[in-house]
Amino acid sequence: MAAAAKAGLLQRKSAGNTDADIEIARRISAALHAPPSIPAASYQFTWAVGVTSEGQILAANSYGIGYIPDGVKLPGQVTLVSADEAIPPAERGRWVNVPFLALQGWAQFHGKTLRAIIGTPDEVKPYKSSMHAEELAPDDIPADGTMQGRSRLQVIAPEAAARLEEWSDVTLYEALPPRPVQDAPPDAKQTMKLWVETIKPLLRTTGTNGPIDHLIKLIAYADHMQSIELYKAYTAPHVAAQREAMSDWIYWQHVSSICQDATNPVLGSVQV
Repeated sequence: MAAAAKAGLLQRKSAGNTDADIEIARRISAALHAPPSIPAASYQFTWAVGVTSEGQILAANSYGIGYIPDGVKLPGQVTLVSADEAIPPAERGRWVNVPFLALQGWAQFHGKTLRAIIGTPDEVKPYKSSMHAEELAPDDIPADGTMQGRSRLQVIAPEAAARLEEWSDVTLYEALPPRPVQDAPPDAKQTMKLWVETIKPLLRTTGTNGPIDHLIKLIAYADHMQSIELYKAYTAPHVAAQREAMSDWIYWQHVSSICQDATNPVLGSVQV
């Protein structure tokens, strides 16, 4: 029965019925509302999912630029809007903490029309008057939202991910910088401290610099995570673990770089 239903869904999709795209997007949205897609320590972390009139599935979350929680993979048909390099980093930085507006911003930039947005009733309520909203019920959200798909490096920097894949298991270590002679494990307490610092600007109820301060703090966190992942790569017990650590090491390099560009006054910076 389940296989027949899935086949029917795929048949409707191939026939150009965008209701099938919305159904797939609903399932993706439900998965993104479950672990591991929600960071353990977070404040009102939100995933927004949308579908364009052409059936393209979009996703955005409320933290950073190109930020994807650890362990999360996105299906190939999903576009993470904050990872779109066609849009200036400063523009993407304006979407911090407003993921549904990020979907709209991406659509406007590309001349697309959002057919629907998807989220919980509270999440989509502010936008229901201006666009079609699909609401997720509690029963829609699984206990485990793990999906198959692209790693976070593949999502935000596919060319870098492809270059990493070109290294064989035998020569992979050559892609690492020389290991320091005196190399100590990074401080785990510092990791949590820096993460909490990224959240604090989003707690503000007054002032206008929350998004840009969030990005500045995220740069410090991303730089710290590079040292974490690099140490993991140096000390990995096997090549699969080393490759995973190197992927995350490069991922955090890209997050740091994007956020630096978004907060650079010379490049326009985030205006709030």
